[in-house]
Amino acid sequence: MLKTVVKKGSYQDSVVLMLLTNELSSLDGVNKIQVMMATPANKDIFKESGLTTDELMDATANDMVVVADVNDEAVLDAVMDKVEEFLKKQSTAAEGKKGSESVKSWDAALKKMSNANLAVISIPGAYAALEADRALDEGLNVFMFSDNVTIEDEKALKEKAHSKGLAVMGPDCGTGIIQGVPIAFTNNVAKGSIGIIGASGTGIQELTTIIDRLGEGVTNAIGIGGRDLKAEVGGITMMDMIDAMEDDDTVKVLVIVSKPPAKEVRDQISARLSNFSKPVVTLFVGEKPEYHEENFYHAYTLDEAARLAVGLVRGTKVPEATVDVDESEFYKAEDGKTIKAYYSGGTLANEAAMLIKDAMNCKVPPEDVEGYMLQLDGNVVVDLGDDAYTQGKPHPMIDPAKRIECMQEAVDDPSTGVVLLDIMLGYGSHADMAGSLIPTIKELQAKADAAGRKVFFIATVCGTRRDYQGYDEAVNKLKEAGVIVCENNKLACQTAIHAIGRDFEEPEKEIRAKEVVACEKHTPAETLKELLSEKPRIINIGLKSFAEVVEEFDGALSARGARKAARFVEFCDAFNIPVLTLTNVSGFAATMCAERSLAKAAAKLTYAFANATVPKVNVVIGKAFGSAYVTMNSKSLGADMVYAWPTAEIGMMEADLAAKIMYADADAETINEKAKEYAELQSSPVSAARRGYVDTIIQPADTRKYVIGAFEMLFTKREERPSKKHGTI
Repeated sequence: MLKTVVKKGSYQDSVVLMLLTNELSSLDGVNKIQVMMATPANKDIFKESGLTTDELMDATANDMVVVADVNDEAVLDAVMDKVEEFLKKQSTAAEGKKGSESVKSWDAALKKMSNANLAVISIPGAYAALEADRALDEGLNVFMFSDNVTIEDEKALKEKAHSKGLAVMGPDCGTGIIQGVPIAFTNNVAKGSIGIIGASGTGIQELTTIIDRLGEGVTNAIGIGGRDLKAEVGGITMMDMIDAMEDDDTVKVLVIVSKPPAKEVRDQISARLSNFSKPVVTLFVGEKPEYHEENFYHAYTLDEAARLAVGLVRGTKVPEATVDVDESEFYKAEDGKTIKAYYSGGTLANEAAMLIKDAMNCKVPPEDVEGYMLQLDGNVVVDLGDDAYTQGKPHPMIDPAKRIECMQEAVDDPSTGVVLLDIMLGYGSHADMAGSLIPTIKELQAKADAAGRKVFFIATVCGTRRDYQGYDEAVNKLKEAGVIVCENNKLACQTAIHAIGRDFEEPEKEIRAKEVVACEKHTPAETLKELLSEKPRIINIGLKSFAEVVEEFDGALSARGARKAARFVEFCDAFNIPVLTLTNVSGFAATMCAERSLAKAAAKLTYAFANATVPKVNVVIGKAFGSAYVTMNSKSLGADMVYAWPTAEIGMMEADLAAKIMYADADAETINEKAKEYAELQSSPVSAARRGYVDTIIQPADTRKYVIGAFEMLFTKREERPSKKHGTI
């Protein structure tokens, strides 16, 4: 029976409602359920799902509607209890957020945040272009998550942005990193010296996570939208960002990733990159380059692009990853087994289709029909993130249901020898996708065994050890369930191909002299340089979850955070547990509600560190400014060892702010010049080491080694204190 509940005037963003729908679907007695705002478009989706009712049709676009197909009316009470519990959690979480404020107009937003430099837009495409145009008029760069923006509007917006020295990233741009801050759906990646420009969301995620796990980092990864490199648009954002990346001193290596561009756009990009002053790695997914050029490298896979970039930063070759698996159990080619691959995103699926096609020695291009990237002799590669599967339904990064359905169909096919899949971690993704898939995987393994068949489940996990889901946890869960887990997508595809008795040849590439093509180079606008060099100041138009991700990366120490940290340090000291601090703090969170309690909370944390007698080690991984840094287990408070990454910034304040204070009447060029001087003389880790604030500057990849060594050295630490030492804070 169909039951409907309408919550009048109760707005929630679409990501939140997708997550809620996913939770409700697992309740006993619920056959089918959908929770959405009652917009005309969503009413059509309800209808297509067989969940339309009179109450739904009477609801307005401002109403949240729950329509459920339940076995018993009593189940509806459990459903609504779950809805209220979920929304209460969302509300409580929102109340605990310190940074964001909701306003109802551009004028109000600009009044609240007059220094904003980026608008993140995730509203329906019909309105997105209008809001983007307004943002450009206000001098803001634009990140457009929204899709369904016409290509004519996209070109007009990007031409306008270019004329104003701004950038439009998107439309349909799902991933970005600006000054280490994740935008939309992405991973928690270490900051470093590799810059990325990509027309591919999952491609950027795969690149950045491999780079992170290899011990390097990415400060800026700019998504440009999937159509920027089409002839109709002409690569406007790509070209502007190449200029900006060349001017950015923090970028040592540039990586370009996309599907193959239109020929005229490709020629334009290649000419510009041939004149790039730093090493460049290009990856046009689906192409099989036969050579590299000097300082201009052409990768075949995402893994190769990541390893090349890391190797160029370090000045040494990075070996390929391997997987520990008994290949004697694998099928032979004559067994005629097939691969069924189900992916969360198009780029990884496209790469898998390319590699399987090569293994089959097939010259036809992959099929991109309703999400099918490849259908070849029983082998299937599907992009479950395609619009054909996500219209009105949660994305496969959020909801495992469609993938489970596909895996069940795959195992029912007697030709299936391998089920290949990706697990995407990071912001916006399922909290435990591996855990949600494992019961089905075990069930299907048992089903295949009972039929006297072997089906190999092979997975790659795209994520970092800083992602909240936990990279190692996901990998270990899958391995314990009998899944072959590979370090990257290329290795997963290669293992799957081996499992059916086939192989593919990676091209051996010679390095040729670089052919430099004459082209016009442009000096990037100051506004673009600022975008890549400062933490983004965002006006968020659309999904609240995007704003929440940014807030997590604001680097400010709040009163609540200081109290929590103080309790933790006191706990560790009470039970003789050494304390490790990873510091990235730009200052204190100075909000009106924090004014009354922040000073006391900061004093409490300061006292906790100063009072602790256990071994104390600090690693400065980002910013360490002002008294907030002093509070965070600094040398001044008695830290036994302080390490800093080469990219760390340590001092009283950020260089650009200091320059603006000291040279208030100077022009922008002078301020930028003085900011660079200040950063070198006052904020660099070398400068901090000279002053005795830092013991050793270490590479990120060596962090574990140094931390372990420090704690081993400090194992016998004993600190004598007066017998009657009391604190009152």
